[in-house]
Amino acid sequence: MPPAPSTRFERACALSAWALPFAIALTRASSHAQWRGDVAAVRDVGLAGLGWGGGVSTALSQVALLLPLGSVTFRTALVSCLALAVAAQALFGLALSMLRAVEARGRDEPSEVAAPALAALATMLATMAPTFQSEGTVGGGVMVAAALCLAVIARTAAAAERARVENPHRGLVGSAFLLGAAIAENAVAGGVTALVLIVASLVAPSSAGTGKVWLIPSRVVRASGLAALAGLLVFSAPGLLRAMAPNTALDLGGPWLWGSLLPGAAAAKPTLVQAWTTELGVIAVGMAAFGVVTLALLRDTRVWLIAPLLVFTAEVLLHSRVGATEGALGLRSLSLGLTACVSTVGVHAFFTRLTRLRVPLARAGAALVVAFTGTLVALTVEQSSEVADRDRARGAEELTDLAVERLPPRAAVLISAPHLTWRLLAASLVEGRRPDVLLLTKSILHRGDAASRLMAREPSAEPLVRLFAIEGRTDEFSLNEIADARPLVVEPDLSWSDPEYAHLSIDGAWLRFQPEPLGKSDKRLDLPPTLARLARLFEAVAERPGDEDTAAAARALITAHAKGLLRANDVKGADAYLAAVDKPGTSITASSGSLEVAFAATLSHMPVNRAQKEREKEKAKIREIDRRAEEKKGKKKGAARPR
Repeated sequence: MPPAPSTRFERACALSAWALPFAIALTRASSHAQWRGDVAAVRDVGLAGLGWGGGVSTALSQVALLLPLGSVTFRTALVSCLALAVAAQALFGLALSMLRAVEARGRDEPSEVAAPALAALATMLATMAPTFQSEGTVGGGVMVAAALCLAVIARTAAAAERARVENPHRGLVGSAFLLGAAIAENAVAGGVTALVLIVASLVAPSSAGTGKVWLIPSRVVRASGLAALAGLLVFSAPGLLRAMAPNTALDLGGPWLWGSLLPGAAAAKPTLVQAWTTELGVIAVGMAAFGVVTLALLRDTRVWLIAPLLVFTAEVLLHSRVGATEGALGLRSLSLGLTACVSTVGVHAFFTRLTRLRVPLARAGAALVVAFTGTLVALTVEQSSEVADRDRARGAEELTDLAVERLPPRAAVLISAPHLTWRLLAASLVEGRRPDVLLLTKSILHRGDAASRLMAREPSAEPLVRLFAIEGRTDEFSLNEIADARPLVVEPDLSWSDPEYAHLSIDGAWLRFQPEPLGKSDKRLDLPPTLARLARLFEAVAERPGDEDTAAAARALITAHAKGLLRANDVKGADAYLAAVDKPGTSITASSGSLEVAFAATLSHMPVNRAQKEREKEKAKIREIDRRAEEKKGKKKGAARPR
């Protein structure tokens, strides 16, 4: 049976399926810096040598920079918004193809309203979820890779459907080129998509009414393989060759950017069930399970389960082994989209069976099921606004202004936290802020030519680079060498002891490392000016409770200040500082909880406090021994007393 021609209502549903998510993402896109886009900004706009990955995003971002529209951040976010629209259109095609396949195998007439409407609702349910919206509103996320992978799956499914009538292999070469581009953009998501296509081609069902298996001619296979290789080389070569360029902004070396080098999410990681129910809702997940059963019962529709099950399994394995990485996030986007498509099959099967029941109000109940699915979409839109409204999240911009713009001239900054590392790199290489500031980024100092570039710019950093390469830490001497040449601000290091902390004093968002040890009078804390400089950051945290990255950065800043004061034996100053920023009802505590409780746990693990606790335990043991000796002595005297 040839596929039913598209109607005006179906075309309207297809338009709304991609236009509404695109419009919402466009209104949420930010024109100022965002934590999530810092790595991509350094790679796509700053053209730093970060190895393999992001080839398509870099090319599209460079094209977007030519548009006279908004800031650089907004133009790169526009690329992700357009990728979200492409992903939505691919998901609509997949969901509609699944529904048409179920109708054909069930000997039903193609529905003119139900199938297109349910396909549009499934598409909007996935593309308006927090993951899609948060990645579609920031430049350089995983949305480009997800769009490429979904487009490849949708185009291949359309080619398989055309195998029943004519031109069965039209478009396969183009799909193979897109697959190579997807692997160059995100190796994990693209590789799993290639696995899906290989498995699907091996177990593809027979064509309806012909009894012939859909076989691909060898010439088409060879052409598709060459096209995939061409797409892989075209979009991978610039990223790999960029590290060899003599004037590249940054070269981290190696083909991969992986592991602790990348900033992780500050929010608590949900469990597998929580992740799905939070994104799509419990009802949608239940309908997806019903859709899996529906597709599995019909022999000719089981092939549609290959993509969702393989992607879901790959994501579970990747999350359990390596955690939340770019590859795992790309698989999460694919899995959510395909789960929404299977969910709409469950809704359609429930809707069809309910209308066939000879019970009162069966059709009205079926209509209510579709209406309830629409309310799930509205609820998802409201839920995603908490984490995906980038235009209101100004924490990264406020921290950059506080931590970079107010530094003294020719300052040197020693940092190790991945979030802060990439924020300052993006501010320096992309936004052009404070070119006089020297960044000592410990998390990337061992990668590429970062160390040689640093020593060429500041020869006094040689002792620090040598010690960090040998022992992975810094000490008083290496820091003194830099502090003699430049004003030095630092983040506390776990390897530091009392000599290093004796040089520290609070200076805005940082701890200032002075060349000479300071006395208590030199470290006197002036609370009002310090809190006045931190007020805007605390307000940014209060305005966006869902911005966990800014809240984590604020907590780390306050902990570093208080830890520096306490380790310098300024207990009174530390207590006054914590009391000022940890008042009940203040903005920072409203979003992050009590800082004193969290900081007390930090203090309990400090070496000085551990030694103090051991001494207190020894004293308690001695007192207990003395008490027992006194009791024994009293008992002996009572026994020796004459009656």
